Amino acid sequence: FIAGGRAVTALTEVRQKLWSLQPRSWAVYEAFALVEIAGGEYFLSCETGDDRLELCLGGGPGAAAFMRNFRADGRRRDAARCVELPRQKVASGVSVDRLLSWLERRASRWGGGCDAHLWTSRSQPLARDLQRFLHDPAAVELEELPRRREEALARFRFDPSALESLPSDLLRDRAFLQAAARHDGWALQFAAPELQGDPEVVLEAVRSDGMSLQYAAEELRADRGVVLEAVKRHGRALQYAAEPLQRDRGICLAAVSQNGLALRYAPEHIRRDSEIVLKAVAQNNAALQFADRIIAFDVIRRIGAMLR
Repeated sequence: FIAGGRAVTALTEVRQKLWSLQPRSWAVYEAFALVEIAGGEYFLSCETGDDRLELCLGGGPGAAAFMRNFRADGRRRDAARCVELPRQKVASGVSVDRLLSWLERRASRWGGGCDAHLWTSRSQPLARDLQRFLHDPAAVELEELPRRREEALARFRFDPSALESLPSDLLRDRAFLQAAARHDGWALQFAAPELQGDPEVVLEAVRSDGMSLQYAAEELRADRGVVLEAVKRHGRALQYAAEPLQRDRGICLAAVSQNGLALRYAPEHIRRDSEIVLKAVAQNNAALQFADRIIAFDVIRRIGAMLR
């Protein structure tokens, strides 16, 4: 998208009376916004249609002239009813990509027609909200963040795969990822790299699902506390621990106590440890296949003696 990285430089609001004889002072009107990009290199029109958001992008003054006379769907405007407000400079440096992402998130809040209770056209909030966003995008995004977190968490709880399609800014949001990881540790898979290295976020994830350890940053897969929490929840998470911790007797004992098959990921000296092998076999007798051969015979002998 060639204009995506360009900055918005100005905004012009155009108001359209609902009928020809309507006084200019009336509060009810339709409105569309003409967004100037890179000093007039491109223009973007934004307005509401029949329960949808209409956008039209074009290059140069010719595109701006078209947008003043036609809607995005090709319908002609009634020029006699249109009143163009003064052009407002935009100095925030907000990019077109950021604007379009915000519009996409907000689209469901703007519908076509008039609100029967407030008797205001829904294109008016669009123009007002757009003006606020372009002049201070950071403040508007911060204001909207709690609502977006709640909406995204609701979607995630209903459908965990929804996390894949969430905007990247939410996947970088610590509070959101902590809450998502608390619900399902696999959320860590989609977290931004800096959050995959955040001890508190990772602990929430492995306490929910130990296997999510595989998505933790390398330094946390070498953290004994994190790994111990992971193998307590899912013993086979041992395979994702850093090598020194795979050799740690306490870690291995916790892992096989939760899932005897975790013995598969233990080093040789652990597989020769009769106490650990007995713990693993007690949890799952199939773990015997991963034990040292001599220890395996000894375990079989002990079990046989107990059965006699």
